[in-house]
Amino acid sequence: MEVFGSDEQQAVLRRGRAMADLFADDPGCSYYGRTVGLVTPEDGDLDRLCALARVQGNTNYSTVPDGDVPALSDGLKARGLMPMHYAKWEGDETALAAARHIVETRALPADLALLRLDAATPPRVLSSLATMALACGVLPICGDALRGLGRASVCLVAQDVRGEVVSCAAASAFAHPEHPSQAGQAWWGDAGHRP
Repeated sequence: MEVFGSDEQQAVLRRGRAMADLFADDPGCSYYGRTVGLVTPEDGDLDRLCALARVQGNTNYSTVPDGDVPALSDGLKARGLMPMHYAKWEGDETALAAARHIVETRALPADLALLRLDAATPPRVLSSLATMALACGVLPICGDALRGLGRASVCLVAQDVRGEVVSCAAASAFAHPEHPSQAGQAWWGDAGHRP
């Protein structure tokens, strides 16, 4: 299993991967290459969320209505946890069409090459990606998710003329394919870039 970061971060990723195997059949659980979480608050209460956080070292509710965030945050703090809130923006077919247009009409600079990671990608490329991402303050997800070997996912990297990763972007399905409201969603993120 390819994991990255400090010993503690690697341990979190390993625990998350092991928990993903245990909860693979639970439609209320999410996994996108880091840790198992709960897709929505309806999929498990605060006690279940806290138990996942304590066992793995990290977890998440994938979707929480904005109005519920302050109470949830207070509840987590009261249990000795440190919540972090990430805003979620959703796009529809018009966002996908705009992205396709950009990809089809703009070229990368001549000194960069685009690579989609897969099972055959050399480990040194993932190591370079991890070095770049960690320097930007982002812990890469497990290698099998970056390579698209689990749930549907894609990871694109830009490499400079030396073959070093200078930027990346990835998307991964996070909800169980049978989840009633989030089965078709993916999380997209980038790990920044090196100048």
